[in-house]
Amino acid sequence: MIEVVPVYQPVSLHGSDVDDEVDADSGESLQAAIMSVPMALTGDFPEALVRSVAMPLRLQSNNQNYDIKEVNLCQLCGVKLEAEILSPQEFKVEVDVSGLHLPKEIDLTSRQVVKLVAAAIRRTLTEYNKNQKKDLQVTLRITGTVDTNATLQDLNCQYTVPGAMNWLTFCLRRGGNMRHSFAMTPQLEDLFAFLRFPSISTDSRHNSDVRACAEWLHAKLESMGLNSAVHETAQHPVVVARNTHRPERKTVLIYGHYDVQPVDPLHLWDSKPFEPEIRDGKIWARGTSDNKGQMLAHVLGVEQTLHEQGDLPVNLIFLFEGEEEIGSPNLAGFLREHRDSLACDIIAVSDTGMVAPGLPTMGYGLRGIACAEVTLRGPKGDLHSGVYGGAVANPATAIARLVTSLHDSEGKILVDGFYDDVRPLEAWEREMWSLIPGAADADFLAVTGSPSAFGEPGYSSAERIWARPTAEVNGIGGGYQGEGSKTVLPAEAFAKFSFRLVPDQDPADIMEKVRRHFLAHCPAGVTCEVEIGHDGKPYIADPHAPFGKAAQRALSKAFGREPVLIREGGSIPIIQTFREILGRDTLLLGLSIPGCQIHAPNENFPVANFEAGMLLNRYLLEELAHSEA
Repeated sequence: MIEVVPVYQPVSLHGSDVDDEVDADSGESLQAAIMSVPMALTGDFPEALVRSVAMPLRLQSNNQNYDIKEVNLCQLCGVKLEAEILSPQEFKVEVDVSGLHLPKEIDLTSRQVVKLVAAAIRRTLTEYNKNQKKDLQVTLRITGTVDTNATLQDLNCQYTVPGAMNWLTFCLRRGGNMRHSFAMTPQLEDLFAFLRFPSISTDSRHNSDVRACAEWLHAKLESMGLNSAVHETAQHPVVVARNTHRPERKTVLIYGHYDVQPVDPLHLWDSKPFEPEIRDGKIWARGTSDNKGQMLAHVLGVEQTLHEQGDLPVNLIFLFEGEEEIGSPNLAGFLREHRDSLACDIIAVSDTGMVAPGLPTMGYGLRGIACAEVTLRGPKGDLHSGVYGGAVANPATAIARLVTSLHDSEGKILVDGFYDDVRPLEAWEREMWSLIPGAADADFLAVTGSPSAFGEPGYSSAERIWARPTAEVNGIGGGYQGEGSKTVLPAEAFAKFSFRLVPDQDPADIMEKVRRHFLAHCPAGVTCEVEIGHDGKPYIADPHAPFGKAAQRALSKAFGREPVLIREGGSIPIIQTFREILGRDTLLLGLSIPGCQIHAPNENFPVANFEAGMLLNRYLLEELAHSEA
């Protein structure tokens, strides 16, 4: 190990300088300050590194200068720095912030101190590799316990450290490019093993993979000391686990699903979907956010509590299914059959999202869903477009016309009676949502990359997503789809639709109205077949009920700031079924973030949120145990 060696060369820095570096890789103030530090660039990298970080500063606060001539940055703020050579090409630096303190005259936050250390090491590495013509790789590990309000921030994400051991690791590469790398923990190893199962529930070719995934989950729960069982259904298994229940304790049911979406189109993935990788501080694989990463965070949070305390503060039931991505066709029957053994006081689910990174979010509503597929048929077989074109209807043209019949030019749905039962937004909801960071129209455009907002007039993007119904085309096809041209008039064409529904809309009623619309608007010259798919009812609960308030306290403790309350645009059909069969509300505690690519190529989940989810579980069970409800 190498001790910190002070270098007495004052540098002028204050808080705003460090902030410049947070959002841009080349903040001029910080860049100039770091470049003014003398570094020994001949000899070993450790010497240059220590000199670049252990630098004395002239700090400015309230327009006054404070000269610190004999105390370096690390000594001043109680930061310890150690370094170790792992190989000729690899070097490890550990920064311990457990003793971090900020004298009142210093205009820097703890986040900025950590940021300054990382930036200094990065710049040192760049200079060293350039001068020594080397490609040395350095891992920086920041670890320690700091005050509740402190944050550690890298270039892309914020991590709150609520009085507990946490760490961030950066892998710094040649040229100063920062690529995040995380040391594998036992928890990440478990998640990687879980993610490697291609548990695609909709594809029968993966039935054995779905079962193998369920068996792995069962074994994991058993290894934690829980009583676990794999229950058969008509298709994919349900896994249920519980601790020893005591009558004086509240009972909490935590739900999740271990099945995932298909991975097509495969060529759009930057890495193999079932070989998880960590890049840029995120875990990339199918199922990371939806839902393996989120649900396993709860499992591992329970494991940590059991390891440290030997018991849980509540009676716990884990309920994990393998059919959520196909509409949970067998779970309602399972709930009815096992209603007594699944009796609980409250249900918690992490299968939703946060409005913005670092912003804890509790959902109190979900849109429902209803799906349909329409097939239009014309001639008995494909025809030559020159010989027969213009004499008979083209199903591909007809399906396009049918699709356009769903909306007017501004995006309002034209199905008769579609809006009849829609529950209006409450005034407090519109006011609250308008103030949520990350929920403005511009924020949604930044995430989606769309050129402009579009949708039902009179509503913001957030309101359209969280509280208004929609009609979407999920797929459309007909005729030749290969490379080049084939002058064919197709025999049939199809379109797949999903309708997101809001409180008081009934899926069966909506699908009957949609079916009548399609038949009424079917173009001449083709026949129309409407196949109704899976559905699920919308859900809404009171976020201000005692259990809701307990969940908000847990979120606040886990993330270090007050949560926001939203309805979710997505659908989890089983949530309303829980209420109807078990008679209990559900807490929606999302951990995924915008840009997580759920249901799309390059699905991802931040490592920081995975770790925060484990912490959330521990706070949640404690808060629910002492809730007044």
